[in-house]
Amino acid sequence: MTRAGAVLGTVVLTVLGGLAAPGPVRAATPPTVVSLAFDDGLTSQHAVLPALAARGMAGTFYVNSGLLGHGKGYYMTWDQLHDVAAAGHEVGGHTRFHTDLTTLPLEQAAGAVCDDKAELEAHGYHPVSFAYPFAVVDGTAMDVVRRCGYLSGRTVGGTTAVPLPVADPFLVQTPAPASAAGGLAALQSEVTAAEASGGWAVLVFHGICTTSCSGSSTTRLSTLTAFLDWLKSRGTLVRRVGDVVGGTPPAPNQAPTTTATCDGRPCPTGWRRTATTLALAANDPEGLPWLTFLTVDGSDPRTSTTRWQYQTPYQLARTRTVRFYSRDQAYRGERPRTLTVRIDGARPAVSLTAPASYAVLRKGTTVTLAARAKDAGTGGASPSGIAKVVFRDGSTVLGTDTRPTPGTTRYTLRWTVRGVTGRHRLTAVAYDRAGNARTSTVVPVTIRR
Repeated sequence: MTRAGAVLGTVVLTVLGGLAAPGPVRAATPPTVVSLAFDDGLTSQHAVLPALAARGMAGTFYVNSGLLGHGKGYYMTWDQLHDVAAAGHEVGGHTRFHTDLTTLPLEQAAGAVCDDKAELEAHGYHPVSFAYPFAVVDGTAMDVVRRCGYLSGRTVGGTTAVPLPVADPFLVQTPAPASAAGGLAALQSEVTAAEASGGWAVLVFHGICTTSCSGSSTTRLSTLTAFLDWLKSRGTLVRRVGDVVGGTPPAPNQAPTTTATCDGRPCPTGWRRTATTLALAANDPEGLPWLTFLTVDGSDPRTSTTRWQYQTPYQLARTRTVRFYSRDQAYRGERPRTLTVRIDGARPAVSLTAPASYAVLRKGTTVTLAARAKDAGTGGASPSGIAKVVFRDGSTVLGTDTRPTPGTTRYTLRWTVRGVTGRHRLTAVAYDRAGNARTSTVVPVTIRR
């Protein structure tokens, strides 16, 4: 898509014509084949499904996997994309976030293309066709698209018709994008021009509109419907882009698998009290060199500005959400993995608030022991939380409370006073979920008959 028309999705019309048969007389031009392709996965494009189905036509929808479900309804949801695929249309790649590949270093460009393809595959699709965002492409971008496993790469502009067979399927060119101003006549003229010269012609549309068609690159649904009727009335064959390009997708490279260890052992799922050293190790089934990237703030290690390349073990001193993934030299990357390492090395605070110091308690009576306990956590991270408060008389356990009074930090125990008469030392011991413990200051009491 051109930069001027990058706001809305693209519909690509591809016309396939044959070369004239040899002979002393002029041969008739073979039937024209049209491919309809829709870029960016815009919600407005979902409206074309009934029109295509009613005419027995299938298209190619190039989507940005990272944008689906976003934009407050501007982009399709994954469920809507499922509708597209279920209706027999082709789903193609367009990078995760509609990124200009020519502005990125090789590794990031590979991530934009391969990770997008992997995300589509994870949702059950098998993309073989790719469209370059903003219609900008260079040799590196073409190589990345090819090595990520696509069979074609499409730009916008540059020609009326591409001769067949396609000389370079990773540089498929098209006419300039159509607009609402051009209307039906402009679409028809591109097809007739392709029929005259033969080959593969591409018409590019942006968002589909029904009432408000103010965008310079939008096309009215009524115009597109009339165009489809025109194609059908003329007997024009309509085929998906992948069907026109043909070919067999290369066997997918098996992505590396990354494992994490904490202090040389499998990382625990629960809480721990001490810092830990995180180590990552990747194994590539095909023996290719690999790179591993990670973040410790929960962001996506494929795209986040806070990510870094893993080289040496990393010490975690407080609770962190670690996300990591590896990509091999063939640009094949695994889906990011998430590991939450929970660390709480701080002892909780606790105080025994009832009974009062030097209180006199009568044997056989029932009194309320009360304590306040709070967990602070480590390094500003979320604490593990109080697991229980144990009430003691010296070394004797009187009872335990695991649930504070709702909305408070107060733990209580109803205790029937027992034991020998005389002085006793009451305490409360608070334990957090990481196993840290603290004992309150002693509250002396006297038990009498």
